[in-house]
Amino acid sequence: MHLLVGLLPKEILAGMPYLQGLGLTPHVLVFALAISLFSAALFSFTPAISLSRDAMRAGLTEAGLTSSGQHWRRFGSKLVVVELATAVILLVSAGLFARSFYRLLQVDPGFQPHNLAIVSLSAPREHYPAAPIRHRCL
Repeated sequence: MHLLVGLLPKEILAGMPYLQGLGLTPHVLVFALAISLFSAALFSFTPAISLSRDAMRAGLTEAGLTSSGQHWRRFGSKLVVVELATAVILLVSAGLFARSFYRLLQVDPGFQPHNLAIVSLSAPREHYPAAPIRHRCL
């Protein structure tokens, strides 16, 4: 993360104080590792558990006798349906996102942006020491 933040110019980075604390924490790494292990276990052990030894042997002999087994043909057709449904959902989501983004660009900002200039000023810290911290009593 620090490498990617380091690619930004210093002037732009000074205007983005929320990027200062950006980084990978142990909590994020443990969560990512747990999700990775869970998904790997789910997608590797589920087919192995669902097929018994006899069903696997029958499927292999059935596939050996024909061009492809009946079980695998049914599984393949279901997989194609799932892939097409996922593609349709992604296309609809992308269209809705594009429409929302277009509408966001058309929102009236409440002022006339023509002939508007924006200036960013920063005072040097060595000339202006930090203000003393005042404690409030409740």
